[in-house]
Amino acid sequence: MTRFAIQRSRGSGNRVTAEPYRFRRCGKARQPRRVQLATRVRADGNAEPVMTITQPDEN
Repeated sequence: MTRFAIQRSRGSGNRVTAEPYRFRRCGKARQPRRVQLATRVRADGNAEPVMTITQPDEN
């Protein structure tokens, strides 16, 4: 899901948001719920790509 969001973003910076569907972990939910996730891509100290997936309000 994240890969498709990155491809759709067309190079609009190092942060991309996606809204995948999520099922509750405990198994009580019958319907999936949409959640918003933010993905940041940057280079580490060795110039290797690092992808971090967080909630949009996290830094």
